[in-house]
Amino acid sequence: LGDVIRHAGKDRSKVELQNPLRDCALGVLRHYSDFVQVVALEAFMPLVDLLQGASQVAVHKEMLRLFNHHPAPGGHDPMIVHTAFSLAKSTHDSIDSMSLDDSRREASELICAFVGKIDFGNDLEQHLNFLVDGRRFLVKLDLVTKALIMWVFQLISKANRKVGMQHTRRTLAFVKACLAFAHVTICAVEDKVWQLYTLQLGGQMALGLGLLSHADSFFKAAINLITDLPTLPSPPTDAALVTIVASYAAVLVVAPGHPEQGPFFLVQGLLNAIREYPWGSQGCLLQCYAHMISLLCALAQAKVPVTYKMDLVEGNDVLFARDSAYVEELREMLEKIVQHVVEALPATKDGAVALMVLNNFLTTAQLSPQAAGQVWEIYAMAKRVCTSSVDRQHLKNTVSYCREVLGEREATKGARLYQELARKMVSR
Repeated sequence: LGDVIRHAGKDRSKVELQNPLRDCALGVLRHYSDFVQVVALEAFMPLVDLLQGASQVAVHKEMLRLFNHHPAPGGHDPMIVHTAFSLAKSTHDSIDSMSLDDSRREASELICAFVGKIDFGNDLEQHLNFLVDGRRFLVKLDLVTKALIMWVFQLISKANRKVGMQHTRRTLAFVKACLAFAHVTICAVEDKVWQLYTLQLGGQMALGLGLLSHADSFFKAAINLITDLPTLPSPPTDAALVTIVASYAAVLVVAPGHPEQGPFFLVQGLLNAIREYPWGSQGCLLQCYAHMISLLCALAQAKVPVTYKMDLVEGNDVLFARDSAYVEELREMLEKIVQHVVEALPATKDGAVALMVLNNFLTTAQLSPQAAGQVWEIYAMAKRVCTSSVDRQHLKNTVSYCREVLGEREATKGARLYQELARKMVSR
């Protein structure tokens, strides 16, 4: 190799030398399984330095592949990490707007595998610094950005395990830095649906640590993103958005309100986003409203079940303790949602959706005379669109449930209303 370098070094600018030099380097790599041994060869790295353009990138990719398949025993060694990072950066910089999808996929997989191999042991701050460098130099590939974010979340989990959730000022500052990294980096991802799920994950992790301001910022960013989705060239499908709304509605059961903006500022924001979104399917809109009804009914309880509690977070059931203004605002929101449901239901011809809304209302809400009238309207519209034998049987089972379970259960408040409602349903 030394002799090759001496001869080629004089004419390194000649293009015709690049392929033979590349073949020499690849031939050496095929005979080694230890990345450290290759890097330690006195003549190998000078040989690689003679390469240019595509030939150099091809060798760098093969070296990075060798590192990923056979990582060094001490994966956190600064020299090894620096060398591998240079290879990853070269692979990343070879991608441009003209690159084929296969090239982008290969580069993304190599760099993601490299990021996953790096481990600094208990030095979590050093690992975070490494990820910050990755965000700085490896920004063209969406998959790499996603990998960096998920590794930051793993650092938070690792820090939690290390201190047993009993954070000191220093470890809490580290976790906050990780959350800030995640929040900023998530916005750089092109996949907006992935952004929504990851913002939720960040908010959940912040809630688990009692960092309410951080959690609010994640959730507000997600709600604002929902309102921006229609402007995208390829917005998500309505069905995908329903799944996202259901997921956020479940999280907001434990998310406390704001002392200045009110107990339902996040809930109201999500409702506004649902209402303003240009739904292509009324059925999907109704499913979202059903999930919001379930959320508000959960928040209406005097005490949220312990399974929905977080140790470091006091929910609305504690903070507002069913204050009269709190209950009144919640009741008004519920009434508005039900009114929207009644207005939107005639536009759907999907019996399954109509039945889902009806059953959701019966199983989560406590009937009042006014609510019983609204349920009757929903039932009448559901009966009109339930044409299949399966939907008709489902509707029949719903009436039986209303009469035999809710109407005869002694613990059911307003049991008489359920019995009367069931009689009207049967007689119709």
